[in-house]
This record gives sequence, structure tokens and C-alpha cells, in this order.
Amino acid sequence: MPLEIHGHGEVLTPKEAAARVGQVPATIRRWCREGKLTEISIANKKYVLPDEVAELVKVKPRTVAAE
Repeated sequence: MPLEIHGHGEVLTPKEAAARVGQVPATIRRWCREGKLTEISIANKKYVLPDEVAELVKVKPRTVAAE
């Protein structure tokens, strides 16, 4: 269940974010480490902004295997 944070609106856990965009939680955490996503920490729990996740997936180039 998404959490509402004053000043940020809705935030998601990496697991929730991953489910929304067809990725695995480890990918969401890696994107946070790489600085591609804003990570919000509350009581030792990590959250991300859903709009940032959607935008990153939308612009992320996909590789196509050569035949």
C-alpha cells in the first residue's frame, strides 16, 4: 500500500515500485545507488517517488539482441 508523505505525495517501497514497472526490487535499489532515483529514508525504510520511476522506465533505452 503506497504511503503519503507531506511534501512528496505518494511514495513506494522498492518492491511496490518494481511491481508497477515490471522490474525487480534490486533494480530499483540499484537505480537509487546510481543516483537515478531519489531515495527517501523514513525509520530505516527506503521509499522512492513513483513519478521518477515511471519517467526513468519511459526514457530508459532498451537493448535488442542482434540476430
